[in-house]
Amino acid sequence: MRPFSALPTGDRSAAAQTYLETVSRHPRTAELRDLALEALPLTEGESVLEVGCGLGEMARRLARRTGPGGRVTAVDHDPAMVAAARQRDDSCPGAAGVDYGVEDVCRLSFASGEFDIVWCERVLQHVPDPGQAVQEMCRVTAPGGRVCVLDVDWRSLRVDGVGQEIAAPVLESFASIVPGPDVAGRVPGLIAAAGFEQVRSREFTATFASLAEAKPIIPLFDRASPLAAQHGDGSLETWFDLLDAADARDELAISLSTWITIGTRPSTTD
Repeated sequence: MRPFSALPTGDRSAAAQTYLETVSRHPRTAELRDLALEALPLTEGESVLEVGCGLGEMARRLARRTGPGGRVTAVDHDPAMVAAARQRDDSCPGAAGVDYGVEDVCRLSFASGEFDIVWCERVLQHVPDPGQAVQEMCRVTAPGGRVCVLDVDWRSLRVDGVGQEIAAPVLESFASIVPGPDVAGRVPGLIAAAGFEQVRSREFTATFASLAEAKPIIPLFDRASPLAAQHGDGSLETWFDLLDAADARDELAISLSTWITIGTRPSTTD
């Protein structure tokens, strides 16, 4: 989630990088990625494209999986993010090198069938035309290759411990920050429409029993987040007061679903 568009450009980039770094270290993110890699799977020597690489931590993990004979390309639409990913690159012997670049997911510059694996994590929710993005990712996937998409269903976000008459409008307002808050549920159909087969999805529901657990990964629960600063009229003060009270009573329960969807491009037959 990148709810920083209302900030000045410099602040926006810094806030987004801080947020992505925090999310990448969260135990729920590690669980999600482990599940996706288990379902994929990925073998040594394969070529991988990561679309929307952020700070590149997943690209470097994929590079370690593919080994020195593999190839990993990591792209993002934001040049500042790509520069930050390059600076953080800690590639080690025995891993594929990572090539970083700036790309638009809806107009990828790569040749058709160039990659064995295309990995896309928490990107499609931000794309105005996710169908075109999926078509492009599928286009650059080699015959027999796989596309793996991880995305959040923000409409699944549930909060118990705060009255629903308060929670419902806040959650709806939060979900509307991105163009596709519920795109995760549409991904299987989009991949199938691109001609892929063996399309399968798995829901991963992250649960949080306190604000301390939730706020690093869901900005809506962090009073200090730039998200709160965007609501200068103080409309969120009641929300945060109620969250704090429920948290203090140990009555807070939060859940959010992310979907892992994998599809395979049919092998060509002559």
